[in-house]
Amino acid sequence: MKFRTLDIIHAQGITAAFIGKFLKKIFRKKLIVNIHSVYDQKILSSVQVRFVSWILNGADHVFVLSKAIWAQHVNYFKILPERISRFRYWLDLSIFHPIASGQKPIASWQGKFVVLFVGRLLSIKGVDLLFEMVEKLPSDIYIAMVGEGSRRAELEHKSKAFSQVMFVGPVRNQDLPAYLWSADLLIMPSLYKEGYGRVNMEAQACGLPILASNRGGIGEVVQEGGILVEPTVQNFIEKVLELKNNPQKLADLRQKAIRFAEANFSEKNIEVFENYYNQL
Repeated sequence: MKFRTLDIIHAQGITAAFIGKFLKKIFRKKLIVNIHSVYDQKILSSVQVRFVSWILNGADHVFVLSKAIWAQHVNYFKILPERISRFRYWLDLSIFHPIASGQKPIASWQGKFVVLFVGRLLSIKGVDLLFEMVEKLPSDIYIAMVGEGSRRAELEHKSKAFSQVMFVGPVRNQDLPAYLWSADLLIMPSLYKEGYGRVNMEAQACGLPILASNRGGIGEVVQEGGILVEPTVQNFIEKVLELKNNPQKLADLRQKAIRFAEANFSEKNIEVFENYYNQL
């Protein structure tokens, strides 16, 4: 690919933006940067903060995924507000879509109330809370764990001691809908500020209600189709029991999740980039 045939460099994340900053100068191209995460300010040195500011203020425009990310980059990294906008991910709604209630493609989950975790198997994702919950939940509530991460081997071994934990491991994205259709509730017990949480979009598009931590940008994607709580074992247990014992409330959340996904996660979201490209 020849740079002289390109008009725009669109970088994903701060590392790509660093490279893009030099390519912009060398080839005299426009630089746009997408930022997907809230950074942990506790571990950033003053040098790192200035470095991020230097990179991003050198871009023609920065797009961020949530209000939480926007606030951090304007207030902490000192990005000029006029050079930063928000965008939303989009889904292929022909892949992530609801099916008739009661159908569970994963036959072994039929007849079980399944609380599904999908994400990286890391401590900051709240995976330890899941095992603490299992010890206190009734025996007819199951937790399924889908994902990959540095703690996979440890957690898979630990899960064997709990009959209510179904450890799945990594799943290809094209196979994920079957798990979302087969579960009764998605749980996201994150202990840090999530940028957004794409699985929250995918779950709602499939009609799966969500129980999540009130952290970072999660509240922007989990609205009427889910419940947000402070991430404690007791809070999660109370809400899981409340929803299991109230099928109508769970069904209402399901319908709200579907409507929210259809209204907010379609491929129309790409238009924010197309419109900006056309202005350059």
